[in-house]
Amino acid sequence: MVISKTRTIAAIQEEFNGKFPHLKIEFYKHKHGVGEGSEAADQIDTSKSISDISSIDSDAEISIHGNLKTASLEQEFETQFGIHVQVFRKAGKIWLQTTNTDEWTLAEQEEKGLEYEAH
Repeated sequence: MVISKTRTIAAIQEEFNGKFPHLKIEFYKHKHGVGEGSEAADQIDTSKSISDISSIDSDAEISIHGNLKTASLEQEFETQFGIHVQVFRKAGKIWLQTTNTDEWTLAEQEEKGLEYEAH
């Protein structure tokens, strides 16, 4: 996934959700600790572009695939852009922050979300 500084959060979210329909990614003003969730009030408006929320002045590519651990994806956004993200998994009609399962791969998260949908 190419993350250009002109891309909006909404566009990144849409592309991510296209790859993983039972997952979503949210962007936050502050970092969350290991095993901790992020506050809804801390979410960044999805109309903002990467250049609006990051001091990094270059484009980057983040390889997002099923074998990538959730924590690694979150760390990659922090390293590349200084941006704080949290992955969520769909559980029925609600979205859960993946705080207790950050060591799972994105494929494992997606599979669990699919299981919830089947019930």
